[in-house]
Amino acid sequence: MGTSSAPKVNGSARDNGGDLGNLEADSAGKAHYEVTISGVIFDSATPSGILGHGVIVHAKPDDFGQPVGNAGGRIGCGAVGVMKPSSK
Repeated sequence: MGTSSAPKVNGSARDNGGDLGNLEADSAGKAHYEVTISGVIFDSATPSGILGHGVIVHAKPDDFGQPVGNAGGRIGCGAVGVMKPSSK
């Protein structure tokens, strides 16, 4: 799952757009996460742009060790995109 994703955005520093923090699901396996990240641009034309990039969810919390924060295997993935607002 998510094995063909590209390297992290600005993945060399601890506090960067590639590290979104830890997410915890409830007992039903559902989670909601919102975050504001400075220095990340929502487009695809610049090196720091994230539009079209993948999002990987790991099995364990990120402890900021290496590699990948000792966060375990990949259990979910997605892509950063733009949704068309629904008209009701």
